[in-house]
Amino acid sequence: MKNKLCLASAAFFLSCFVLSCSDMGTSEAEVVEKELPKDFSRSVYAEINSDVPNSQIVFEVAKKIAENFPVNGLSDEAYKKDCAAFVADPDLAKEVYLNFVGCPRKGWNKFKDCAEQESVKQFAGNLKYTEHIYNKNADSTRCNIAGCYEGGWDEAIPFEECSGCKNTSLKDELTVIRVPDYLAGKNDIQIAAMCKFNLPQKTTPSAIEDRAFLNDFKYDSLLIERHYTMLGRYEGRPYKYCEAGKFGEERSRDMAIRYSQSQGNVFFDFGLHLFCLNKDDKKIYEVKE
Repeated sequence: MKNKLCLASAAFFLSCFVLSCSDMGTSEAEVVEKELPKDFSRSVYAEINSDVPNSQIVFEVAKKIAENFPVNGLSDEAYKKDCAAFVADPDLAKEVYLNFVGCPRKGWNKFKDCAEQESVKQFAGNLKYTEHIYNKNADSTRCNIAGCYEGGWDEAIPFEECSGCKNTSLKDELTVIRVPDYLAGKNDIQIAAMCKFNLPQKTTPSAIEDRAFLNDFKYDSLLIERHYTMLGRYEGRPYKYCEAGKFGEERSRDMAIRYSQSQGNVFFDFGLHLFCLNKDDKKIYEVKE
């Protein structure tokens, strides 16, 4: 399961780095440990919820941008050229788009539920890919994968199958249309999402250095634990893979406490339950003790 950009947990990691979570005292680390399920594994939680560790990369890149381009930041012409070179490398762009931004390879219909579409069915259990539309008559669910392109990376939905869908892929558009428009000043959601993982280089951009930065990045494991205790559990995130005979009903909003704000925002608190991800159907279920 991959990561949506802009990452939902990025703000959490920003605040944690400011507070220097990696320098937590032993007593605080012990407190976090006590709040975790007994069978919690940092590596498994990070594997299932890859946006959590990848948020650390996003923060590190943001720091480097602030250091190297302190005046104009993301709008700096030198940075934009560096970013354009980053996404113009087809192999690197594909790797980042699919494995770090976490977008589907195939296109999808955003007006239908992810679970109803074979191309993105494997992402249906991930909360970040699901948009719930609430109204007084009936709720509906859309497959809203923010930061990703509905045409997919290299396999869009043919026009004859869905005339209202995106019928060209990002790969086909990227270097021919997207990059020139971006350099000309046009905002591009997908390029911006990919460049959150682009280590800014003041010298000639190097794909080798970019890959080394991503592949050798040292994640802070304590931050991964704190994400679950402070956010993940309440968001209803699965912390492990399901074991045969040890999971119950599929996660649903009926399991959560619903909070509504006067502005119309709705939040569901799943904190009273523990959840796991079933590898077979890619759905999330309640853990049975």
